[in-house]
Amino acid sequence: MKDHPYYVKLMKDPWDRYRDLKIVWDDPISKLNNFKDFNTLCIDSDDTKVQLCLDNAITNRPYKLEDV
Repeated sequence: MKDHPYYVKLMKDPWDRYRDLKIVWDDPISKLNNFKDFNTLCIDSDDTKVQLCLDNAITNRPYKLEDV
């Protein structure tokens, strides 16, 4: 999926990656536990990275050193 044309257009830097929940759902352990789009939540501080799973995503403000 990372080579998909949609990803290529989104990338600002060559190291950019996006959350691909399909990889999670295709994992044998996830299948065994019946994880699918209706019961999976992705939490990230980068709203760009969750663009492909907006229905399953919550974005929060990034943590900073002072927050720890």
